[in-house]
Amino acid sequence: MLIAFISLMQNVALLVMLSLVQQFVLGRIRFSPTVRSSISGVLYGGVAIAGMASPLVLAPGVFFDGRSIVLSIAGLFGGPLAAVFAAATASLFRIYLGGSGTLMGVLVISEASALGVAMHYLAARKPLLMKPLPLWVFAMVVHLLMLGLTSALPQGMAPEVLRQIALPVITIYPLATVLICQLFLALEQYFDRSVEIRKRNITLEQLVQERTHDLTAANEELLIANSRLSEADEAKTRFLRAMSHELRTPLNSIIGFSDILRRGMAGELNDEQLKQISMVNNSGHHLLELINDILDLSRIEANKVELHYERFGIEGLAREALGLVAPEAEEKGLSTGLEMASDDLEVASDPTKVRQILLNLLGNAVKFTEQGSVTLRVHQPAPDLAAFEVADTGPGITAERVEAIFGEFVQGDEGTVSPLRGTGLGLAISRRLAVLLGGTLCVDSTVGEGSTFTLTLPVEAPGSA
Repeated sequence: MLIAFISLMQNVALLVMLSLVQQFVLGRIRFSPTVRSSISGVLYGGVAIAGMASPLVLAPGVFFDGRSIVLSIAGLFGGPLAAVFAAATASLFRIYLGGSGTLMGVLVISEASALGVAMHYLAARKPLLMKPLPLWVFAMVVHLLMLGLTSALPQGMAPEVLRQIALPVITIYPLATVLICQLFLALEQYFDRSVEIRKRNITLEQLVQERTHDLTAANEELLIANSRLSEADEAKTRFLRAMSHELRTPLNSIIGFSDILRRGMAGELNDEQLKQISMVNNSGHHLLELINDILDLSRIEANKVELHYERFGIEGLAREALGLVAPEAEEKGLSTGLEMASDDLEVASDPTKVRQILLNLLGNAVKFTEQGSVTLRVHQPAPDLAAFEVADTGPGITAERVEAIFGEFVQGDEGTVSPLRGTGLGLAISRRLAVLLGGTLCVDSTVGEGSTFTLTLPVEAPGSA
């Protein structure tokens, strides 16, 4: 019996290995279900033949091997078509081998295949039958029936055969069947996961390709749109620059001739005529201011602004700017003042652009302040910075419009703006010039109390050591 144990275990080990190999190969096959089942059956039959090639021989023509394990698994995992091909292949080889045990051998092949197919359909309805314990019961039934089929042996041989192989078959074959089934289930899960991963990868690749195509198309559209916008912006800038120059020549003539008439150099005017000519002159100046602002803005947008840096004293420039707005402030009854933290403070910047910014801030402060004062303060918030603060006691700006006033053609709050409306470009130009000079322009305002515009510039020119 010990020899039977060892021989059957060797045979079963060989079948376990071959079964795993054929199942792994089968998992790589990509055919229709019918073709796949047919190939599967032939492979199972081949494994059974390999087992019959090295059996435990008990008598001439009477031998035992693991074909019952292979054929039951063929029906269980392959289904009826695979079981038929496997049983036919194994049966033909067993008949070829011949001997007194041929009938029993063919009956065992048929019995194991049929029970495997029956278990295949039961497991499809109740997946829990593929657990180890139900599979062990299934294997026990297959091999108990196999032992029962020893009755098909020639008369007198069955008892001796059962005495030698009953215990090894009952102990080894069911365990081997459960082991192979569990390995097959693990392989099926592996292949299923591989297929799912492949599908997901294909889906992801398709999504990436679609998104890439969409992004490429969107990027091309954006490039085209950006190009068109750049062309339109350049055309707008050229148009404004050309029209501004064309308008400024006749406008200067209108202002000049209206000045002559207003001063009485072409003859005395009555009060109504003087009023009308003054309106023409004021409107001309307003329009000229607008044109000059448009020219400045177009130069900034076209990056055509030239900066000329030099070191200069701040006090002289500050007094000059404040002096230019002082007459209008005095006419409105406003007081003006200059507060210098240091008389010898100097900066390296473009004095013309700094003067333009200060004049705009001071002019706005005088224009929109009805009573009180306009003050220009100069100090150093940091060793490398100089700050110009223009403070007024005007109506102030609401918090919602603090940033909006730096936009183009935007003025103060409609409810607080004086009748002397500006162009709405001064602050936009001033902030852009401040940025070009390496500085900032911001505002702090309280409605009903006034506003403070702060221009901050670096003491040294950008890029200097």
